[in-house]
Amino acid sequence: SLFAHLPQYEKEESISEKAVANGKIHPAVLRFGLQLAEGVISGTNARVVGMLRSFQALIHDFQAPANKNFARELDGALKTQIQYLVDCRPQSMAMGNGIKWIKKRVQSVPPHLSPPEVKERLVESIETFVAEKIQIADQAIIAYAATRIAPGDVILVFAASVVVEHVLLHTMRQGVQFRVLV
Repeated sequence: SLFAHLPQYEKEESISEKAVANGKIHPAVLRFGLQLAEGVISGTNARVVGMLRSFQALIHDFQAPANKNFARELDGALKTQIQYLVDCRPQSMAMGNGIKWIKKRVQSVPPHLSPPEVKERLVESIETFVAEKIQIADQAIIAYAATRIAPGDVILVFAASVVVEHVLLHTMRQGVQFRVLV
């Protein structure tokens, strides 16, 4: 009863059936959504990267109807994909930020660009986002946090985190003796 006011996650049994019957979900997004629902992909960064990679596949394969604005049609298709992913598993804050970011990129595409140019720009933008906002940020966190652990320290960890794990392993490889309580 303490948590009754919070939305509760309940695995939906017919996620894949609805998506396949609908036919509007890109195969890469469908695969990623099912992995989310099954808990195969966990961790904030892995979820964001997986989501963005599935959107890259969608963008690469997307074809807008004739005489329609490519970016506007892609934005509509993204909404469907995003709703499917939310149905699979509630989005994390980082996924929400990634969704806002990609939608803003799609909506700000100049209308004079051809569909291949739009696709190229968006795919490159996603690559840059993953490299700068996730991979380089993780490396910076690991490098900084490793300097904060001194010999004899006791580190208390109460949740799984890939970045924290890498910090601990990096510090250990540097020869610093410390203890970890989980």
